[in-house]
This record gives sequence, structure tokens and C-alpha cells, in this order.
Amino acid sequence: MSSFNYKAQVQIVVASMTIHNYIRRTSLQDMVFMEFDRHPNYVPDDLFTDIAPTFTSPKKSQAFAYELGT
Repeated sequence: MSSFNYKAQVQIVVASMTIHNYIRRTSLQDMVFMEFDRHPNYVPDDLFTDIAPTFTSPKKSQAFAYELGT
């Protein structure tokens, strides 16, 4: 991946913050924003669908492995 010069990096940050602010101002009833406002460490369930869950119980781990195999 090629790197961007400093001016381009600044423009990318400014553009992303502009989009963020626009979404916040026009989507006042957005459920994810509201949940994040209530719980700052909130991560939507479907955000990391490519990451397998971690288990503390061997039974849960075995059940998950069975689901993957079917």
C-alpha cells in the first residue's frame, strides 16, 4: 500500500471528521450512536463477524465447533 504525503493525510482526516459530524447531526435517532452514548465501550455484535468468539467453557467451545462443522 502506498503512503500518502502529509497534506493528503490531513485532508483525509478532515474529510472523515466532516462525514462523521454530518452523520451525527442528521441521524439523531441512530440506534448505534444512542447505544454508544449510553455505553462508550459498546461494539455492535456484527462488527467483527470474521473473528471467532472466545469461550471460557469447554462445552460452549465444543458446541461452537459442532455448529461450524454442520
